[in-house]
Amino acid sequence: MECSLGIGASESIEHIEQALPEWKSMYRMTGVVNNQISFDVNGLAEVKSSKSLPSSTVFVNGEELWTLDNGIEVLLDQDVKSDLVDLVYMSQGGLTSLDRELLPAAAILLPVIARSGVGNFDGSQMKAFTRKNAIDTQGFINSTEHGFSITVPRENLDQALQYLHTFIAYPKFDLKQVEVIKREFSDQALTHLKSPLGQWYDAMATNTYASSSTYFPIYAQDFNKVTMDKVQQAFEHLFRQSRNNKLVVIADIKSADIVDSINNYVATLPLQEANLASHQIDFNPRPDARINLAINNEQKGGFVLRTLNKQARAQNPRLDIVDQMIEHILENRLHSYVREEMSLDYSPVSYPNMGFNQTVTDWVIESQVAVQDLPQVEKAVSHVINDLRASITESELQSAKKQLSTKLEDITDNADSTAWLRALYMLNDFGKSVLADAKGIIADISMSEVRERINESFGESSDSYVYILSPLD
Repeated sequence: MECSLGIGASESIEHIEQALPEWKSMYRMTGVVNNQISFDVNGLAEVKSSKSLPSSTVFVNGEELWTLDNGIEVLLDQDVKSDLVDLVYMSQGGLTSLDRELLPAAAILLPVIARSGVGNFDGSQMKAFTRKNAIDTQGFINSTEHGFSITVPRENLDQALQYLHTFIAYPKFDLKQVEVIKREFSDQALTHLKSPLGQWYDAMATNTYASSSTYFPIYAQDFNKVTMDKVQQAFEHLFRQSRNNKLVVIADIKSADIVDSINNYVATLPLQEANLASHQIDFNPRPDARINLAINNEQKGGFVLRTLNKQARAQNPRLDIVDQMIEHILENRLHSYVREEMSLDYSPVSYPNMGFNQTVTDWVIESQVAVQDLPQVEKAVSHVINDLRASITESELQSAKKQLSTKLEDITDNADSTAWLRALYMLNDFGKSVLADAKGIIADISMSEVRERINESFGESSDSYVYILSPLD
């Protein structure tokens, strides 16, 4: 597209030339109505929908759900007593929806916009506006989802949605900021890889994943290759495409107070329907079962056991709850055996690392230990895993259920966490009621389910990999 620019009485040619790259980046993005762009006194896009909002579905509990023409589902949850509004706008895909060559650009994408600005804002003006209006915005691009989490006073909700619309429809990409930020990320990656811990974690990642994988490391030379065009491609792919997009709003407001904002700023977002990203993970076809790096510049070591089942059931909320129970049982056993029975001053941590719908189990047990204790810690961890596979007790299961129930209460008491999880569950097609049903799911999980999952995660179908960090020889 071509555009012609006029110079006002108060504008200089130099000013226009400086602004031209930003204007070009705004106008070239597909899906933007670019012949009648107008911004209000705050610098935000003025948008008025020409269509009426589709009718909502009202549920028994008072929640309302709108399905918009651009594919976004909007859920309003009024079950909160607060002057703050928490909302999460989330799209399926994240980094897994991008070609490998765009991953470095995606990594610097949000910082570039934060410093370049949106609408009529530059970066500092955008920051001042959000602070003035208490619009706390966190953009995220995770492995399997991306979007924004926003907390705002109820009276500023309309402005928050207008800001969200402007961010997605009219971002700026300043070439100077692209160059500065990619150098920052390149320097950080290089510094990380020069450190012993950085090399150790790099060895874990490259041993686990194929070079084509989303999860394979991004190096300094990858950031050096980032261009303005690649940053814009990453933005277009992530924020201008519709992949089961959801907006969850948790607020003590009536639906009549939000419908105009939804219609003007959410229903008008320029989105193109796209295929859902694959949940397949590309693993290294020839990994080493054991890697020992004698490179540490300190007189201490590190131990990691990673256990993978690459042909597991697809992860879902029920299995996620079972995994959290196993995590509780495993950590208690590790603490008890390593510290109390072996009298070692360590408490290895354990955690699962699976995204929803991924057909893999991925468990990590790690500990920083004195070099002389590395063999004992490794034997202790192996012992605890073998005992876990052999049996768990009813008292352990009930303790895990109690701990999870308490954790669930903490989540549901926090509107920010509730909005995030509800958006995540809806995004992955698990429905809007999973969080409300979670207490019943916890109570319903049986001993046989937990044992089956332990066998799936640590049994014969799984592969284990040991990573040792020790001092420089």
